[in-house]
Amino acid sequence: MLQGSKVIEKAMVQEQELRKAKQAEIEYKQAEQRAREVAQAENEARELLQQQCENQEEHAIKLTKKLETLWEKYQRVRQEIDDVTEEFQSDKLDMMNSVRSLYQELEYKNKVLENFVPQEEQNQFLERCYWNENEDEWVVNSGIIVK
Repeated sequence: MLQGSKVIEKAMVQEQELRKAKQAEIEYKQAEQRAREVAQAENEARELLQQQCENQEEHAIKLTKKLETLWEKYQRVRQEIDDVTEEFQSDKLDMMNSVRSLYQELEYKNKVLENFVPQEEQNQFLERCYWNENEDEWVVNSGIIVK
């Protein structure tokens, strides 16, 4: 009986070791499955991240092209503004020169009138003149047009 109880005891120990081994195997397979799932999730996350990076790069390229286009447009408009400003300054200078010239001519004509035409004749002439708004000029009653 002693030997029989030793055999039974040994069988029970072996059975417990077998259960432990099966439990360890189940835990190992579960851990292995979790590791595969984690690896798969990491791969999916990496692929998603890579796709987002590619989309961001494409977006950055599009924005860069748009920025370059807008910069060129800005440069053209800026140059046009500079050209118009320069032309305006030139026209302004020409007009100022014309005004100066006309003013000098007017002063000269006034001096001639003051020095060579008597005041009475000037007054008589002015009485015969009137401003025609339709023609935008002075008209003398005798039919002579003075500009």
